[in-house]
Amino acid sequence: IWEIGSGYGQYTEMLLNLGFNVLASDIDQEMLRKLERFKQKYSNDFSTKYVDLYKLETVKDCAAWRPDTILSLNVLEHIEEDRKCLKWIYENVEPKTKIVFLVPALQALYGFMDKDAGHFRRYNRTLLKDTFTTAGWKVNKTFYMNPIGGFGWFVRNKILIPKNPNIDSPEVNNDMLFFDKYLVEPSKFLEKLTHPFFGQSVVFVGEK
Repeated sequence: IWEIGSGYGQYTEMLLNLGFNVLASDIDQEMLRKLERFKQKYSNDFSTKYVDLYKLETVKDCAAWRPDTILSLNVLEHIEEDRKCLKWIYENVEPKTKIVFLVPALQALYGFMDKDAGHFRRYNRTLLKDTFTTAGWKVNKTFYMNPIGGFGWFVRNKILIPKNPNIDSPEVNNDMLFFDKYLVEPSKFLEKLTHPFFGQSVVFVGEK
């Protein structure tokens, strides 16, 4: 699995524990240095590479690893020229390569937290499918996730805006802690009903 935007490595470690061979890539060199901690335990299954989706040579360098699956969580919304980057990835990976991207859902939820996080946009299922198919990818499925998180994001972004609106405000942090403690499982349950039309995130699953 080629993971685009590995960050602190929380999902990287999960993938490694599941037995996957992982190429962790990120634009932040300091993050990549911190991920070196995994090499002692997972030396045969883990490697890192620098990637900047605005620089074709770094995309080619990662694609040369020949992944059979590409995974990216909450990265594409930070890329202004998203279709161009997806096309570069498409053109440089092997046929039948699978791709899974999770991104923020629904432009109606866009607010100060998105701006503060550097999001250019949020996606609905139609826009997400169009973004990928324009770059050449085939669609397997798309679906929404986390409806309670989506409702909470709307309320905090649009109605109960903090006095100092930023994504690190105490109010936002308290929201996240409350969700993690009490609402993860209820939100998963509601997804059975809401996945076709609403959620905080939307997922694209496809292949070359």
